[in-house]
Amino acid sequence: MKRIVIAVDAGHGGADPGAGGNGLIEAELTEELADSRFSQFARAAGHQVCLTRPDHAYVALAERANRAVAAKADLFLSFHVNAASSLARGFQVWHHGGDTRSKRIAQRMHQVVIAALPQWAPRLRSLDTARDKSGQAGNGSRVSADTERYASGFAVLRGTWQHMPALLLEVGFLSNAADADLLRDPVLKQATMLQVMAAVAASLAHGEL
Repeated sequence: MKRIVIAVDAGHGGADPGAGGNGLIEAELTEELADSRFSQFARAAGHQVCLTRPDHAYVALAERANRAVAAKADLFLSFHVNAASSLARGFQVWHHGGDTRSKRIAQRMHQVVIAALPQWAPRLRSLDTARDKSGQAGNGSRVSADTERYASGFAVLRGTWQHMPALLLEVGFLSNAADADLLRDPVLKQATMLQVMAAVAASLAHGEL
């Protein structure tokens, strides 16, 4: 199989802890998911990993994108954990608006993860009252364009999508008690990152990367 360079971005960090809820802190989870777990699988598959935030320190969003571009990465993955009302749950994949190539990879990513781990795609009791950390309506498990949230999109996707396929993953909602329990489960976290790697492999097999 083709070997690629993957830019792995652990969201937030340093003075920016990200979201918090149910005793969990987003920046700590993103480091674990991205740097420890996903990167382990990527390297084991023979891919080169470029960490945009290799330690606990905060890195500016534009610099994260610059590091991915400088590494000539073939794929950019930014790992986050969402927060909203206590009702919102699920695994989300975001791509830059208008980026059709990344959209196809995002759809495959979501499909692979949810097929293997359906607990990341629960039925929400009320989408109308579920709001994410930006104050926008949160639709739980889905694939979305970042321009649905901000007119210019997410900074890290805006800075990378013209150079490589670029995705931002929201691995559950730490504001939801059930998702928080999933995020405390080391076996489930390992399985989730394994499926993210499986989705990358599927995109490679289909010529999307």
